[in-house]
Amino acid sequence: GSFLHEAFKLLEIRFANYDHDGAGTLMFKELERELSMVGFNGQKQLEELFKRVDLDGNGTLDFSEFLCLMFLWANHGDYTTFFSHPTNAGC
Repeated sequence: GSFLHEAFKLLEIRFANYDHDGAGTLMFKELERELSMVGFNGQKQLEELFKRVDLDGNGTLDFSEFLCLMFLWANHGDYTTFFSHPTNAGC
């Protein structure tokens, strides 16, 4: 498969793993907890980006909003620990 396909598949898997209650959405605390477990420590920046992409303002991210968050994070933040962690390195 293409790199884009593999990256998208990885993000789908991560989203599902972070979505502990199976609601199809992520609350900030779910995302923050999971990312802190892999060494991410930019909570303030993450919270700002989370609010920016929570387009409907309901306090949760659906998958499309999560993709927006990853795009913004890749352009404005340090996401290297996400992809260097063994559970995120491949599908």
